[in-house]
Amino acid sequence: MAILIDIKRTKSVAHELYYKYWNRDEEVFGELSINEKTGVVTIYKYHPEEKNEQMSLAVAYKLKKHWESGIIPDKTMWAS
Repeated sequence: MAILIDIKRTKSVAHELYYKYWNRDEEVFGELSINEKTGVVTIYKYHPEEKNEQMSLAVAYKLKKHWESGIIPDKTMWAS
């Protein structure tokens, strides 16, 4: 089964960049942040429909890869 997750930055506070992610309905989402200095990802809210933290871990991985490349986007997506 294919998975498509939209990821969108919602705010920036100091060096912390906050994102929400969803797969079908933007009103049902999870939230996390990445520290733009250290690359540490913190999950604040898991998506209500995710099992075994799959979505949040995929989003964290995607943002970490962007951070490693030096590009931290406002919007991105995960597809598998």
